[in-house]
Amino acid sequence: MAQSIRMDDVVPNEYDNLLPPIRQKGVPVNVSVSLFVLQMHSLDEIEMNFKMDFVMRQLWEDDRLIFPQSLKGLRDKVVLDSTWGSNIWTPDVWFKNALNVKLQEWINPSVFYWFMSNKTVLFSGRVTLELSCDMNMAKYPHDVQFCGVTILSLMNPSTDVSLHWMPQRPIRLSKIMNLPQFDVNNFSLSRCDTDMYEEKFSCIRVSFSLIRRGGYFMINIYVPTVLIVAMSMLTFWIPPEAVPARITLGVTSLLTIITKQYQSNMPNVSYVVALNVWLSSCIAFVFCSLLEYAVVVSLMKNQSSVIKPVDTDGVNDDEKNKFRKFLKGAWIREKWYQVSPHALDFVSRILFPAAFALFSIIYAFCVFKEANMIAVQLLLITCGTILCLLQQVITSPSVKINGHQIIGKEVSLEGRYVNEYLGIPYAEPPVGPLRFQKPQTFQNYPPVFEATTNPPACPQFIKQPPRFAINITDTSEDCLYLNIWTPSDAGPANKKAVLFWIHGGGFRIESIRKELYTGTALVSQGDIIVVTVNYRLGLFGFLTTGTEDAPANRGLYDILEGLKWVNKKIEAFGGDTQRITISGESVGAISVGFLTISPLAQGLYTRLIMESGSPLRNTNGQTTNPINAQKIAEAVECANETYAVSQHPKEVVECLRGLDAEDLLRAEEQLFPKIPIVGFIPQFGDELLPNDPQTAVFHTNFNCKDLFFGFNKDEGSLRLTLSQPELYGLFGEKNPPLNKTFGRDEIRTFLNKSFPQSPVDFEAILQHYFPVCLAENDSVATRHQIYTAQGDIVTVCPQKFYGEKCSELEHNVYAYFFTHRPSVTELAEWAGATHYDEVQFVFGQPLLNPEKYKESEVTLSRQMIDIWSNFVKTGIPDSSWPLYSKENPSFKYFGPETFTGQIGSSIHFKSCNLLRPLYGAD
Repeated sequence: MAQSIRMDDVVPNEYDNLLPPIRQKGVPVNVSVSLFVLQMHSLDEIEMNFKMDFVMRQLWEDDRLIFPQSLKGLRDKVVLDSTWGSNIWTPDVWFKNALNVKLQEWINPSVFYWFMSNKTVLFSGRVTLELSCDMNMAKYPHDVQFCGVTILSLMNPSTDVSLHWMPQRPIRLSKIMNLPQFDVNNFSLSRCDTDMYEEKFSCIRVSFSLIRRGGYFMINIYVPTVLIVAMSMLTFWIPPEAVPARITLGVTSLLTIITKQYQSNMPNVSYVVALNVWLSSCIAFVFCSLLEYAVVVSLMKNQSSVIKPVDTDGVNDDEKNKFRKFLKGAWIREKWYQVSPHALDFVSRILFPAAFALFSIIYAFCVFKEANMIAVQLLLITCGTILCLLQQVITSPSVKINGHQIIGKEVSLEGRYVNEYLGIPYAEPPVGPLRFQKPQTFQNYPPVFEATTNPPACPQFIKQPPRFAINITDTSEDCLYLNIWTPSDAGPANKKAVLFWIHGGGFRIESIRKELYTGTALVSQGDIIVVTVNYRLGLFGFLTTGTEDAPANRGLYDILEGLKWVNKKIEAFGGDTQRITISGESVGAISVGFLTISPLAQGLYTRLIMESGSPLRNTNGQTTNPINAQKIAEAVECANETYAVSQHPKEVVECLRGLDAEDLLRAEEQLFPKIPIVGFIPQFGDELLPNDPQTAVFHTNFNCKDLFFGFNKDEGSLRLTLSQPELYGLFGEKNPPLNKTFGRDEIRTFLNKSFPQSPVDFEAILQHYFPVCLAENDSVATRHQIYTAQGDIVTVCPQKFYGEKCSELEHNVYAYFFTHRPSVTELAEWAGATHYDEVQFVFGQPLLNPEKYKESEVTLSRQMIDIWSNFVKTGIPDSSWPLYSKENPSFKYFGPETFTGQIGSSIHFKSCNLLRPLYGAD
């Protein structure tokens, strides 16, 4: 393309390529810079330099250039090769700390220009630099080096050219950049404007944090030297009369550690480094242990010329008391030879290890600051394990259940103490023959069970969006566990209300092991007990053959089993079984709704909290689930067209049980590659869910209770980014051109898929969301209407219909409307307060991590915790909260912008009235 464009099509005759394109006097040209780092290598600690290979991009505006007329309307940019560089102005940057610069080239130099229709020029070139780096080796081998590149404007002062880092992704790494001895931990960006020649020149810098790996030194230096020092201290346990043994052990230890120091690779610097201090101190401890024996021998010779036999069992109390008096100074006036050598050995057995442990801890805290924390942990573990174990035994909270002791740990927040019990099994591991079976009550608790480790997540969608990602190594089929947090004063005489939380995730992802679901803040602030439950997901929880070989709804049966466990055991934790609130968000809220229409859950709960979810959400899983089971079986070669799941359920399930869980997950992911697309979902018609939700809610007296429910202002925006990342971007970063016709088609298709058998004419619904007054080519408005319609259909309206029905059954119903867009969100601004955003405030993440949030968000989180916990404890959010009903659909706002006790009414009123016939909610 560049060859077909003539120079005079772009560069006018009067163009001066030496002058920057300054628009206004005193306003410099803004040049945005980004680096795509390809390699970082050849770090030389002696010469103090390293090499870096990267692609550098510079972006600026040049109004003097002309976009070719022939391309207008066809392209929004043209690519210009390196030959154009001599004809158009290019920022004259240089690399201040570069020792050598090499421009990559093969056939042609790796340089090109993009000239865009909006007069923006993008320069890109691949460069290899040899860069200097000032290294400080004082903390070797736990040093952190900061090496980077400084980019400076060469000819044009800052009044003419101003360099800036690009606002989005200024630095990108092609892969994990690990040098032979260093890990590239992170990077920092800064300005370094420089005064030269009586002018100020614009300057920017990126500095990479290089942390030296500590594993080699831990295995080859620290562990051996600790063992050598420990071995030298064994001499204190050998009787003083065993002269050859003690001398041999002491001298051998000393020679060994001196040899170890000689063999250690030290940096070639003139000052002392941390490893010198460690090895020299270890030599000193070994030498002192040998010197201690010299003192012992001296005392023995002074006391008697004949070596007398001694009791090898230890030192008598009289000798111990004498030495204690000596330490206090009372025996300083006495003669030296009256000190017992046995007492000296006895005290040395305590003082030497304690002194070495203290030295190790001080060394760790002094040396490991800003260095590899893995090495810190290993060293402290080596020196302090016994102390930590003793402390845990003394201070750990515990409860007894049927003679079994469950030990947790104590945590605190803002001076309030919370007992935390992690990873308590409530059902047998669903592995082997129990895969695809209903949960079996856990039976085999050990006499003492340590509940201090977060349980694994259940197997789930592997390629998750970053916002929901769980490391696949943290998953296991053995995942049916509960986490419990209780106030420290909870007990039989001070019972606390219980919140039983069911996580969301589309029945495919999420887990209670995520930090988001930590209950510490909710418990310490709300004075309630919080229980979170893991349940099986995807095909492991919901694939069914329609027979007992793989019964339906296993994930829901897991939740039910966990709820039964809580009803039976929570009193031991200080819980009140008469105040159990089941709650959840998204499909967690849907699961709450399923429990209310299940005869098996009656009597197991007293209140409901439902965030952004309702069991009335329409699905077609009744027909697609068996079809998807056949697809999965065929994908893993357990079935085919002539050997169907429906005809051979037992054999096919046995085949599926024999496969690795990850193979099944990959097959599921290939069939259903996006999170909102759920292949296996709850079924109706079994013992757990005998009726479909619409029938159960609108035509039976289902088991509703007092209800607190609500939804977020922009419920559908998250779904839009997850379901169509290629169009909108995974974080909503793309802004595709949309029109009203496209929007109508999107929602028509969505309605047809959601309600394929509905006799309702969708035209009125489409006209409501895409009215005549909406401009045909208004992309922003069209996108808003698409996700608003999807949010109404999937979440808002079915949730309102459910709340109305609960109110009709004379239960107290309260509603909220969450309007705040979190400051920590990764989504684009247009996504607003979307689905799932409120959860972090309910669980008090701003209280646990206040440095990440605004002060107003910390306040909002406190308010929400108070409201949630008030409802759990009393059934009333607060005394001024209005009741919700079909006739009076009142709610309260949540959000720093609106939360002043403000009451709203009739949210999405017209939209939901149009959608009522689809749900049978007339």
